[in-house]
Amino acid sequence: MNPGSSVEAGLRRRRDAEGELWRKGLEQLKGRAPAAPSILLEAITETFLKKEKLDSSLLAPHQLVPVETGKQWKVERFLEADGNSQKVQLAYGAGQWWIYQPHWKPVGATLAPAAPVSASAVARQAGAAGGIDLKVPYLSQLDNRLNPYGSCNVTCVAMCLFFLGYPRRPGTQLEDELYQKLEDLGRSRHDPYDLQYLIGTYPGFKDIFRVDGGFRDIRTSIDAGNPVIVHGYFTRSGHIVVIRGYDDKGFIVNDPYGEWFSTGYDNSRSGERLHYSYGLIARTCSPESQGDPRHIWYHTVFRV
Repeated sequence: MNPGSSVEAGLRRRRDAEGELWRKGLEQLKGRAPAAPSILLEAITETFLKKEKLDSSLLAPHQLVPVETGKQWKVERFLEADGNSQKVQLAYGAGQWWIYQPHWKPVGATLAPAAPVSASAVARQAGAAGGIDLKVPYLSQLDNRLNPYGSCNVTCVAMCLFFLGYPRRPGTQLEDELYQKLEDLGRSRHDPYDLQYLIGTYPGFKDIFRVDGGFRDIRTSIDAGNPVIVHGYFTRSGHIVVIRGYDDKGFIVNDPYGEWFSTGYDNSRSGERLHYSYGLIARTCSPESQGDPRHIWYHTVFRV
């Protein structure tokens, strides 16, 4: 570069302009409180990041980001809130998203809730030995009009929907409605992915189905206030129950077919709020890995 040239003059002007911007920035920061530190949030159940505060069934795929249990995101700012829905600014330029606050916990910080959680979503009572028991209403499959001995699946779905706030309509039985809906759609009540699809047809409800579940996954969903449907070999052809809670010895279940014994089912007994040991669930729901169950087929049903 030649001294006195137009190039040197241009570089000097640029340097002076950058210095002026730096000085102005310092002046603007004087007297301001330091920026709020970012907060790390961890998903305590399967959930979504959403671009709009709408039911996820109404959003396009690019407007949804599925989030698995244990996934962490850094939040720079909390923006507007609407009930339990919170709009956040994610770090690293990830943009603004809506989250459902009961599905998240802060890591190493305290996060005040945007609003009280609805009673129906987190209604629970202490189980034995300090566990948790969600107040999932009990339904028996044996009073279903359609196939009462083969409709454990839709009966479990109905229990979860009612617990999460789906309204009861006088003169109708939701279990039969669900059964008929699958028939009309040409889908199978025995296919877990069809059950997942069925739940998603009801606005405001979502189901995440996995085939690699363990006890910790189920307890985490229960902790978040979400009931869990599990598939198992309680009968030769297979059977489905709702897990509504747990304690230090096992799970608390709603079994739509009655009470299970090693000799078979006793249909004269109510299947409401039964205690099935961890060993029983391991043998019937994860026979491939009984010592450390990790093959449980389970549905986490929740509101969106």
